[in-house]
Amino acid sequence: MSQIPIEKRFGILCEITRAQHFAWRQAVVETCPQVDPEKVVYRMWEITGHETARAYLKRLDPSKPLPEQIANSMVWSSQCMGEDAVVEKGANDNEAFV
Repeated sequence: MSQIPIEKRFGILCEITRAQHFAWRQAVVETCPQVDPEKVVYRMWEITGHETARAYLKRLDPSKPLPEQIANSMVWSSQCMGEDAVVEKGANDNEAFV
């Protein structure tokens, strides 16, 4: 099980939920009045992906290998949601696996 305290995970999940609300609202506003549900879903995930990438970018250290940092960010996010995830180093600094 995740080593991150439940209180911290809950707070982070609340922030994620709040961000999802605004992503959905923005997607619907941009897609209306003739709403195509598939377009709305795709747009919501596009917005979510951009925001997630922006959050990951804030945590990157240019002096360290990028793949392991991205993998660590993904694992951190998964653990915050109560999932089990680990980073496995690859053959060199250009590889990292979640």
